[in-house]
Amino acid sequence: MTTEKRILITGATGFVGLRLFQDLKNPYQVIGTYRGSHPASYGVDWVEFEAEKDNPVDLIDRTQPDVIIHLLALSRTEGCAKEPDRAEAINTRLTLELGEVSRHRGIRFIFTSTDQVFDGAKGEYSEEDPPHPTGVYARTKVEAERGLFEMFGQAPELLTIVRLALSYGHSDEKHPGPVGWIINALEKGDPVNLFVDEIRSPLYVGDISRAMNEAIERGHSGLYHLGGGDRIDRHSFGVLIAKKLSLPVELCQARSVKDYPGPEPRSPDCSFNIRHFVDTFGWTPIGIEEGLEKILKDHKK
Repeated sequence: MTTEKRILITGATGFVGLRLFQDLKNPYQVIGTYRGSHPASYGVDWVEFEAEKDNPVDLIDRTQPDVIIHLLALSRTEGCAKEPDRAEAINTRLTLELGEVSRHRGIRFIFTSTDQVFDGAKGEYSEEDPPHPTGVYARTKVEAERGLFEMFGQAPELLTIVRLALSYGHSDEKHPGPVGWIINALEKGDPVNLFVDEIRSPLYVGDISRAMNEAIERGHSGLYHLGGGDRIDRHSFGVLIAKKLSLPVELCQARSVKDYPGPEPRSPDCSFNIRHFVDTFGWTPIGIEEGLEKILKDHKK
């Protein structure tokens, strides 16, 4: 494995980005973007980048990456619904601008998309299923995907798109991830409302790092669905977390997506069929029980 590859991670101060930093900084020279206050070192290089102001060409000129892992996004669905133009600017246009520079310069481009590109009507979606986004966030991701595939049509070996399922785990002690709010609430004795009819394929964040590393080293290109080895509704997932951490299960309140008062409908079953990923990469992401064991170990540190 070469140690000379320079990996640029956009949106590196988020949950997934910080974990990638921790896991990829030894085999590679990792550079991450941030906005606002300078983050802690984490043993990597940081470069400030404001998605709505700064020039992506300048970013690539400054960092000279061999590979770009593009995580940066406006990802809160409510925020995207309220500011659709901003969501399109960040999630679609910026992605295509970075992709265009990457294609021209022969830089590997890895783009992370979402399981929410589907409406959730059937579940267990494979890469062959056509996207059917129901909200602004998902639509901007689909538009970015389509634009990238068209853009890299003459250089498909440079493009990898990974649709990520609901991710969980620890990226560092200050970023417990999407399940952190459940743990924090239960520890305080506060009830948490969890949907019984929203099904996902929870993905342990460490498996994202493993997949990214192998995509870089082995040159895996194309579209992949990356989800955990199990499919489960959010309420049952919360109950498992409570049981694993010996927290009060009764505080996990069963709710329905039908009662959700949000600006856009929620997708009831965005679970993944990951056969293509398993066949190509040669391994299966860990299941919920094993993932929660890892969370328990991290939580006790």
